[in-house]
Amino acid sequence: MYDNFFGYSKKSFKQIFSKPILFTPIIIQIAITIFLALWILSVKNIAIHNFSYIMGRTTVVIILFVLINLFLETGKMYMIKQSLTKGNTSINDIIIGAKKFFLRILLGFLAIFALTIALCLVLILPMIILISTGLKIISVIIAFIVVLVFFIFISMWEVIIIYEDCTIFEALSKSVNFAKKHFGIILLIEILKSIFTGNNRGLNFKSSNKFLFKNTKLISLPYFFNSTNIKPAMLILGILISIIFQLFFDVLMFELYIDRRDSIEQI
Repeated sequence: MYDNFFGYSKKSFKQIFSKPILFTPIIIQIAITIFLALWILSVKNIAIHNFSYIMGRTTVVIILFVLINLFLETGKMYMIKQSLTKGNTSINDIIIGAKKFFLRILLGFLAIFALTIALCLVLILPMIILISTGLKIISVIIAFIVVLVFFIFISMWEVIIIYEDCTIFEALSKSVNFAKKHFGIILLIEILKSIFTGNNRGLNFKSSNKFLFKNTKLISLPYFFNSTNIKPAMLILGILISIIFQLFFDVLMFELYIDRRDSIEQI
């Protein structure tokens, strides 16, 4: 008998507060983000005519940010695996996990990017036909559902590639099979993740939502705290809450997969 969402939630909160070392990669990510942001802002001291230098510097910073962030994200996922399977983890696991899985995770994201572009190209013709026949809303709804299902189906691939130590293709294949059997709970997790952290690894409700509901918004906590006129203390509190929930949902996905992985082994 599988556990339910509330059972996984209880285990996840217990895990992150009993193993505060799991917050280390996120804290490092924040520190690096602040440093790189200040580095970009420092270009204000450069003459305005030196546009090419500014753009070159900004490009370098963005590439560094993406690679470092992915390195730390991979290390964090490995730390979670070690914490759940071995009962303990250490800062060294950031390096160990990143060295072992970084290249696969990077190539996996590039593969998903290519698949996303291919999916968009496939959707273009049907959408044009529907829009030309006056069915604009229907075309947007269909596209939204297709993209939503696509990202739900591949949402577990990172967890699987770290936990199973498998290839990118195997991880994507197992993710699809897993999502077919547990679509509802994964959808619930991704929606809640979007609301509480603003990070949904592909399910960008804020951008998609504006086409479906022009006068409403699905607001995430980080978006709320950054778009309203509030005191710095409240902003910091919002960021801390977002950090806690980000780690919570990462652990939750592992808890879900570990508990239900036998469902795809039976396929």
